[in-house]
Amino acid sequence: MNGQAKIDFEKDFILNYDFAENYLNVKLCHSVLEAFYKLPKSMQNAVKKDFFDSVGIYILPNRAFAFDEWNYEILGHITAGFNFKTRTEATEQAINKAVEIYNLK
Repeated sequence: MNGQAKIDFEKDFILNYDFAENYLNVKLCHSVLEAFYKLPKSMQNAVKKDFFDSVGIYILPNRAFAFDEWNYEILGHITAGFNFKTRTEATEQAINKAVEIYNLK
């Protein structure tokens, strides 16, 4: 993530994952974010998808069984990605696209 999307995501993460009472404790915020970025990608992706859901950018990874591949679409935006080998790869690419969309707001 980058730009305003990263700034807003990290604020949202700290505020919405029971850290609100410690928001002014910069050291705690840093360690919470540091711990988050050490989680497996699939767990990070789930939290990032929740953030984008909250701002109206809906990421949908889909399995194309006939082609043994993963795709994604972002509802409300004419954008999609195709031909990914794994759901994680499709989701990560969708999140990258969602970041672009968010940063253009």
